[in-house]
Amino acid sequence: MLCTNWLLAVLWQLCFWPKIMAFDYCDPVLCPGPERHIACNNFGELADNCSPDAHVVRITSDRRNMILNALNDYRDRIARGDLMGFKPATRMATLQWDPELASFAELNVKRCALVNDHCRNSEQFRNVAQVVAEGGWQSQPSDGTTDAPLEYHTEDEVINATLEQMFAEYKECSMRDIIAYSPPINSKCIAYFTQLVRDSTTHVGCGILRQTHNTSNNAGQWLLSTHQYMTCNFVRGNDVNAPVYLSGDRPAIECRTGRNPAFINLCSIDENYDNTGLLGFSYF
Repeated sequence: MLCTNWLLAVLWQLCFWPKIMAFDYCDPVLCPGPERHIACNNFGELADNCSPDAHVVRITSDRRNMILNALNDYRDRIARGDLMGFKPATRMATLQWDPELASFAELNVKRCALVNDHCRNSEQFRNVAQVVAEGGWQSQPSDGTTDAPLEYHTEDEVINATLEQMFAEYKECSMRDIIAYSPPINSKCIAYFTQLVRDSTTHVGCGILRQTHNTSNNAGQWLLSTHQYMTCNFVRGNDVNAPVYLSGDRPAIECRTGRNPAFINLCSIDENYDNTGLLGFSYF
């Protein structure tokens, strides 16, 4: 059965990278803490714990557009106040793809584990948040004597299921979480949804890896588990101690450069947000 399991990448430190081989990613100026940048002396090898069939899922232009359209559609829905209990967003950015952030995300998934980077800022973007997720399924038990058909889901099916799970966290959230300067105590809204709909988030880049594991249960039956790791890095504005998004009676009324013609409740891609400043700290 296809499912997605989530691990929050709550970033108390937000860090990333610019053009490949054009910047020293070991430069400590990128990161506010002692940890190394994800791209520092990282040549992209798979981790030792990866399965023999572990492979990076290639993000083609069609797949990139699929991810972007899904994310912006979710943002458009919340921005127009389409979900009960949530007010419209007055100035929510349209997400754009950043290949450098995608390269950092690919380095993350090559660890074949649900772990966050401690540092992933770039020369251009100094306030980058991250969400890591795992989707996949497990086959029905087999004793090796039958040829039962194995469950299978395409890479795109798992990607879409993972993104849907990310957005579905809104069911655990409310406007109280949106307007809070920090996560309310005991809230189940722990940052997947809020990161997705943060109005100052302008760019995203994702990396994906798939692998299988052979395991057995207590009855000695073999199980084939398929795991698909997905990491997405989000550029956000320097908005510490600010609501997730500014709300009002109508969507996009504060956009200074007009609306996006495809996602009319989001601002145009020319909208400028302060996301290139000094290193920042945040709850997400």
